[in-house]
Amino acid sequence: RNFSRTISFEYLQSAVPSGRTYEHTLRVYYSPDEGATWTALATELNTTRNLATAVVPSAGEGEGLYVLAATLQMPALETGWNQLAYPVPFTRTLPLAVDSLGDKYTSIYQQNGETWLLYDRTVPAEYDTAVNSLRYLEFGYSYWVYATEPVTPYLGLPSSDAPRVPSGGNAPVGASTSLAATPHRGLPATYYGPVLTNATAGDLLEARIGGEVCGTAVVQTQGEDLIYVLQVVADDGMNGCGVTGRVVALTLHGRGVGSVVWNNSQANLQPLPAETTQNIYYLPLVTHPQTQATASTPPLAVAPDRLVSSEEIPHRKKFFLHRNPSNSYEEFDQFLIGIFAPLFRTYAQDAKHQLVVLR
Repeated sequence: RNFSRTISFEYLQSAVPSGRTYEHTLRVYYSPDEGATWTALATELNTTRNLATAVVPSAGEGEGLYVLAATLQMPALETGWNQLAYPVPFTRTLPLAVDSLGDKYTSIYQQNGETWLLYDRTVPAEYDTAVNSLRYLEFGYSYWVYATEPVTPYLGLPSSDAPRVPSGGNAPVGASTSLAATPHRGLPATYYGPVLTNATAGDLLEARIGGEVCGTAVVQTQGEDLIYVLQVVADDGMNGCGVTGRVVALTLHGRGVGSVVWNNSQANLQPLPAETTQNIYYLPLVTHPQTQATASTPPLAVAPDRLVSSEEIPHRKKFFLHRNPSNSYEEFDQFLIGIFAPLFRTYAQDAKHQLVVLR
């Protein structure tokens, strides 16, 4: 007959964060690997006796570390951009504030008026000060987090003697940081890196998409080096700016310094001049052989004014489809354009609106 074992913790009421306010968040946590990973155990709380009890895991005879801790479990994050409110009455520095996410995230954005503050864990230490302007998570503010896989945030709670009022951090008093009406497609793409071409501090760097200026920055000094940090805004439906896959042309003091592909899933380290890895193709309009395009039946292929860029990868080429405001068809079928591009055969659109070219 198998018998379950339990472990119990007695605790002082004075040790519970904010007295009884967060007592309900107390959980027993178990680590089988000396603290490398932790699992929250189902915990029975007796708040009258100040007693927390949990069943010991059967695997490995339950050997390991056990702690009683108060943490606030937040809604699980899905892969991609997620909004995260910070309801803890305490200012906590980054990355400690999101330590429970481990390496399952890249960027955290906070809107601060007309600008976006950023913390990105992938930024190398030498660029941390220049790129990472978001230094804290603060009570009552909302943030956008890019998760690389599903993960559940657990927020640490302040000790009983910690100040309940934020001690100041990222946004000035009175700044609007509510993101309730801001869709994640409004988040910019950030680029940074060394300036390896002839330039001086203060030179203007411009980012253009389809001729529209979608971001500006100035060359700055970092020790004896020149660097830049550039945010390229997202397409708001009117400005024609950033959408994943669009080509961003860069000019420094009026001269071209290459191009990059718009992507806001993390901060992008890109030395200047940028080595252009994108080949640009203007593909002809190809309609379905059985139908003619009309207002109700759009062409089932690429229209002449659609810009398509390809990046050479082993055994195939990947095409990104760019919308033009005057020609915004979304749906495409398989089609052949061998007569126009004899090197390729069948083009098909995948679920991410990319045209994948199979040889």
